Amino acid sequence: PDGTPGVTGDLAAANAGPEAAPEVLVRLLGDIHIDGGDRLAAKPTAVIAYIALHRTVTVERLADAVWALPPAGSRKRLSNTISDCRAALGHRYLPTAVDGRYSAGPGLGTDTDLFTRLVARAATEPASDAAVTLRSALDLVTGPVFTYRHAERASFSWVDLENWASIWELKIAAVAQDCAQLNLDLDRPADAAAVAQHALTIIPTHAGLTETLMRAHAAAGDDHAVRRVYQAHLAALGALDLDDPAETTTDLYEHLRRSSVA
Repeated sequence: PDGTPGVTGDLAAANAGPEAAPEVLVRLLGDIHIDGGDRLAAKPTAVIAYIALHRTVTVERLADAVWALPPAGSRKRLSNTISDCRAALGHRYLPTAVDGRYSAGPGLGTDTDLFTRLVARAATEPASDAAVTLRSALDLVTGPVFTYRHAERASFSWVDLENWASIWELKIAAVAQDCAQLNLDLDRPADAAAVAQHALTIIPTHAGLTETLMRAHAAAGDDHAVRRVYQAHLAALGALDLDDPAETTTDLYEHLRRSSVA
């Protein structure tokens, strides 16, 4: 019978609703790996992740992505790797190629799918429920997104070529700001601060998140925290030799500082 690594209970709870959680979950919003079971080697992990993300992909495109510039015999290597993937997960999650295309089985999904579905659900909910649902989506983000070890770069070069990290950092930042604002509107500054702080651990130089976190601390009356956030933002920019903070960030900090003195 097919193996089913499965989804952890907290993820199943976060995804409660009309949509079923995937039986095999590819984690991308942090270190790239397959949830549950033994950790697979880089090549099979990259193959599963690529198919799960794209849902349907040609043999040529898959080989080109995971082997970069594939040498002669790459099709055989891909075929052998697919066999390893099926041995680990089960054939039904990676069915036989049809018309030169591999497709993800219905039980194979990604945490990016879950994130997107939770955000869509939040858009239909009242503010108090939406804040909780968006927080559940953000809880799926466990670290810098689409991360892989440098030694595995040959298998995961497609992550950078297709700009997956940049795309998802923008999505996460936008959702975190929306979630934090909902909590501020609901007079929950501590929850707003927790959301913004979590997102800043993923995208430490993001000006909008920094401003949101400063507003959350100001709403809680914590002037020292506002100052710490601004100073941490300056330090993060300096560590990367980036330009001075955005004018809006500095203006907000000065406004909040003056307001606390008044």
